[in-house]
Amino acid sequence: MWLWGCWRALRALQSVHRGRTAAAAKGLRAGKRSLMKYANLPPRTNLTTFKRGDRVKLSELGKSRSHARAEFGTVTSVLKSGRSIWVLFDGNKRPTPVHKSYIEPA
Repeated sequence: MWLWGCWRALRALQSVHRGRTAAAAKGLRAGKRSLMKYANLPPRTNLTTFKRGDRVKLSELGKSRSHARAEFGTVTSVLKSGRSIWVLFDGNKRPTPVHKSYIEPA
């Protein structure tokens, strides 16, 4: 028991030395730690939900970052998380997975 306490104190000191926060060094679980880094982000503005058959177009962000050549397409499927959406762009034979921030309703 004493050895476990020493080991945990040593790990906490190493974590602080590596630049982690003191709260993370005290042994918070990874789930809580990962949530802490998103605490200061602004709320999401794109709350649009897409469903199969919706016509979409690439947003400005999508045009600058995506390799899709066509601007318009049709939603073929949406993952359960809602973040990744499969879009069949006009002129393509197969759908392309696209992040929802890259598309907007047409």
